[in-house]
Amino acid sequence: MRWFDRKLALLLGRYFGLTAALRIRDAALPLVAMVLLLQVVTTALDAGTDLLKMVLKDAWLVVAPLALLALIGLIAWRVPKASQQLAPRVEREEKPRPVACLVLLLSPLGNPASPDPKRRATFEEAAAQADSFRGDIADPKLLDNETIDRHVWAMAIAAMRPHLARLRRVVVVCSADAEGQRGTIHDYERFQAMLARIWPAAQQQGAVVAAHRVPGLRLPATLPGPDGQPRGFDPRGGVDAEDMHELVALLHALLERLRDEFGGDEEVLVDVTGQRKVATAAAVALAVLVPGRRFQYVNERKHAFVYDVTVDLAQLRG
Repeated sequence: MRWFDRKLALLLGRYFGLTAALRIRDAALPLVAMVLLLQVVTTALDAGTDLLKMVLKDAWLVVAPLALLALIGLIAWRVPKASQQLAPRVEREEKPRPVACLVLLLSPLGNPASPDPKRRATFEEAAAQADSFRGDIADPKLLDNETIDRHVWAMAIAAMRPHLARLRRVVVVCSADAEGQRGTIHDYERFQAMLARIWPAAQQQGAVVAAHRVPGLRLPATLPGPDGQPRGFDPRGGVDAEDMHELVALLHALLERLRDEFGGDEEVLVDVTGQRKVATAAAVALAVLVPGRRFQYVNERKHAFVYDVTVDLAQLRG
């Protein structure tokens, strides 16, 4: 029964999410048992004598209401039980283990086309500062430079530093243009050039790459649209930073490909600090649902923490 529980939960989890799948599974098992019981009764009716048929047929008028009440009671008892049994375990690494590949969600510099003069000036200042960055990313005093420390990309620099000893590639997830918003796809080349000035390894071909340019990436050609109808999906212009379908599709394909290339989920890490909260949620969800996959977050003090959130399906009882 435990094996059946896990298989059913995993199958449902592919379509409804883990928590919903566990609830559906727990609600469904009593129903499956009741269907099997009805099958046994039906078989007996078909194979039994006329007397047995008559007795069981009359008894069914009493059994059916009782069986329905029992089924409702079992469902009411088991549905909350799933959430009680589901106990996620959270582990935090104060000093992250260095990885070979780091995925960054690129934060925007601003919008030079904004009708607000202050916002245009903010973008111009941030762009000029990024173009002026010099130094060595391994130098502990780099972020002591007030200009760099206050820059929007300082978080990305802080995200990379714990992994420099083994870091071979930085993959950058860029957002697309949206209504009134300039996508970070336009900032990618400036970000790449900045890294080349402060991280010597970035000068090697393939050390810094936009997510959609990762070789061998297998992306779906279509995604569900707002009306439920399929729509085309092409992340070469960036992904919609507020579209969970696009973010999950890209990040899932990306993490699968990088895992194969670098030899395991433990060698690939997504830093969820940049971009918008929807992108953060998508990255965290994909990390939580796969055992061994972790994510990183950089706090305001520029300290990186790595989190491993796991759910053990063996906790569930039939």
